This record gives sequence, C-alpha cells and structure tokens, in this order.
Amino acid sequence: MRFFIAFLLSFAVLMGLAHFTWGKILPPPPELDWVLALEDNKWGAAEAASSPRILIIGGSEAHYGLSAEIFERETGLPAFNLGTHAGLSWRTHYLNTKRLLRSGDIVVFSVNYVRLMADDPRDLEVRYWRERDPASVFEFPVRYWPVFMGGDLLGEGLKSLGYPPGKGWLRRADAISPRGDETANMLEGKRSAQDLSRLRRTGITPPFKGEAPGLAEILKLKQAVEARGGRFYVVFPGQLDRPRFHDRPAYEGNFQAVETLFRDRDIEILNDMESALLPIELMYDTVYHPTGAGRARISTPAAKTLARDLKAEGVMTRDTMESSS
Repeated sequence: MRFFIAFLLSFAVLMGLAHFTWGKILPPPPELDWVLALEDNKWGAAEAASSPRILIIGGSEAHYGLSAEIFERETGLPAFNLGTHAGLSWRTHYLNTKRLLRSGDIVVFSVNYVRLMADDPRDLEVRYWRERDPASVFEFPVRYWPVFMGGDLLGEGLKSLGYPPGKGWLRRADAISPRGDETANMLEGKRSAQDLSRLRRTGITPPFKGEAPGLAEILKLKQAVEARGGRFYVVFPGQLDRPRFHDRPAYEGNFQAVETLFRDRDIEILNDMESALLPIELMYDTVYHPTGAGRARISTPAAKTLARDLKAEGVMTRDTMESSS
C-alpha cells in the first residue's frame, strides 16, 4: 500500500514538473500569445491613470464590442477597455481586476451569456496562469489542480507549433486605441455572401437552467469593488440576432431569467439583453464581435445610463463639472 501511495505521489510530482517544463520550453500558442500581448498593451495606460477610472472587463465580446472612448466621452471619467478573451473565464477576470482595483473605481463587467452558463477550466486559462503566475494554482479550487499539474502535453506542443491554426479573429495585439478599444473591426457596408452564410450557421445560445455557474465570480468581483468604495455594473455586449432563434419566447425567457438573476443580487445593469441584439449587417466576423457602428449602438446608451447614475450618486462626471463651472 505504501509503495502504491509513493508511486502516485512520484507520478504527480513528475507530471507537474513535466507540465511546467514543457510550458517554459515551448513558445506560447498563438492564441495565448495574442492574449498576453493584448494585456501588456492595455494595462499600462489603465495603471497610469488616476482614479476614479472606468474599467471595462470581459472577454473578446468586450474587446471588440464595447467602446471605452464612448464611456469616457459620456461620463468625463478616464475609461479603459480591458477586454481580452472569454476563454480565460470569469475567475481569471476576477483575479486580474482585483489586482488592478483602486479606491473609487467603476467596473463595467461585460456579460458573455455562454460563459455565464459554464464552470469548467479552459485550456487557455490553464496555460495563461502557468505563464503569468504558476503559484496562482493555489487560488483555484482543488478540483482544478489536476488540470494545472497534468495537462495535455502532446496537444500543447501541437498548439505551440501552430496546429491547428488559430482563430481568424485573433489579430494584431497592437491594433487598439489608447483606451484599449479594437481598431481593426471598423468594417461597414455590405457583407459578402460567404461572411453572411458563416454567421448564420452559428449555434443557438444554450437555455438558462436555474443558477448560473459563472455568477459566483461576478459576485466576488462586485464585493471586491464595493469594498474599495467603487461601483460595479454589468452590461450586455452586442450579439447577433440569429435567425436560428426559432423559439423566440424561450429565447426572451433567457433574457428575463438572467436579468432577474442580477437584479435579485443588487447588481446594476446598464442595458437589457434584448436591446443588445444586432442585425447581421452590424456584425464583423463572429456572433459576439460587432463592427464599429454596432459597438457604438451598444456602448452609447449604456454609457449614458452610467453617466446618469453617477451624476445621481454625486460622482464628479462631465455633467457635474460643466454645471459647476
């Protein structure tokens, strides 16, 4: 029995060493390389700005689909789009934002509905934390440790070498504005038949089934923000109003269930899910990545709502500064 236990412990240690060594020898996969470079390009400006700041947090639906420049224009407060990749999970967004928070900051969390329904560690998330901070494994529940310490070594090697090819929407990490907004998806006008066909084939949003697994990390982030005297909001990013939503009442039921979920927990919403649905002409290349016009259509009313709320709370915004001058 002791031999068996010693064997298991030795195997776990060897797998852990192999995992970390493999990850350090090989270059990051293209997808992770894009995420790391994007963060490096975005965080510097946000860290240099004085508080209160507006920090837009989320995955690629925030990076491509929301505009920090519009939030800054409407509120008069420095705003930064820190969106990267939904594959990092709510947990990673929470840990990163907590490190960046200062007193009085305003966090706008972009709600990716699909990730809200999921609670599984993603390969990208595992590789991300091994690259950024291997010791952070202890900040994750124990059930995730085998993923960190084991890993798919062959799969990681192939991805590091560029197989399978990375997603087409991962572009240059420096194609961003000084406030972190994506600048390469401003395409307007008519779409090609191939583009429209590809977007229309996308899957149906999963139904809402009771409690959302991703909600726990959102609530932890809300508590962390409020503990530092800040304010926390959620916003629904633009997404394609897909023709395959043939059961419209059930789809609208998803909206109502999620909005009720947030309101019951005193989480303020800057827009509603239905208003975030966009026609296919305003989508760039996936169901969560709008064009520049689509991004403005979602961001402008959400930013105006935030400005009104901050003014009512007595926060110094553009309106209050102009009225006092």
